[in-house]
Amino acid sequence: MQKYTYHCHTNTLGIYDGCNSADEMISQAESLGFTEIGISNHLICHPKIGYINKIQSMYFRDYKEAEDVYKRTVEEIRTASLKYKIKVLVGFEVDYFHDAEWCRFFEHLKNTLGADYYIGSSHFIYNRDYTNILKIAYLKHHPEFIDEEMRRDGLIMHWSNIKNCVASGYFDFIAHMDQIKSKGFCGDSEWEDKKYEVIEALSKGKTGVELSTKGLRKGDEMYPAEWIVKELNKHNVPIVISDDAHQIEQLGYKFDIAESLLEKLDYKNRFKF
Repeated sequence: MQKYTYHCHTNTLGIYDGCNSADEMISQAESLGFTEIGISNHLICHPKIGYINKIQSMYFRDYKEAEDVYKRTVEEIRTASLKYKIKVLVGFEVDYFHDAEWCRFFEHLKNTLGADYYIGSSHFIYNRDYTNILKIAYLKHHPEFIDEEMRRDGLIMHWSNIKNCVASGYFDFIAHMDQIKSKGFCGDSEWEDKKYEVIEALSKGKTGVELSTKGLRKGDEMYPAEWIVKELNKHNVPIVISDDAHQIEQLGYKFDIAESLLEKLDYKNRFKF
């Protein structure tokens, strides 16, 4: 069974949405017999992110402010890792935005932060020119923030953004490709063409993708759905099991179920640093 994870979150600097410190996460991974752990807090920054409530301290609209925090994040995790024998990698789960200004910012970060890896992700919906960026959850819980354009185009742009995220070449693997289904969207067959476009982009770019057991904490199906995993296997896309742990008890969560699925599918192309 896979004895490592590259997708987990801490409460580093009191900013991020994890429940435990880097020290606690690393200690737990070591006690579980993991060979390595990658800590990947969120990298979410864009001047046009709309409606940030008081608990979303990890969302930034100012690039310089964000860069300073990300540098301190790397330093804190590196320092925590010195106490342990287990291999510790520092990464970021990055919300990708397909506009030139953001891409310049992220390329600069990649050249200066000294992180070990980056996970591509998308937790938002957009209008077509990226001048309004909102959390997917607002579709259901804050409909007052969703205008007619966003209702019409937001979900389409979400899938286009994931495809562009893959095509950018910035990322080592892609997180929870179809997590949007957990919010009640894009679960029916009319969205399959968009999902196939992402699969084809992953295959073309030889980019990895995660099989996230977080879906088993939230419901009864991992991310992505089994039919997508079958297609990923046909396209020889590298896959890695992830727990997306936000607390120590979630590290390695139901990895055995994920392994059983990959064994059933005879999935050979496994991602590992």
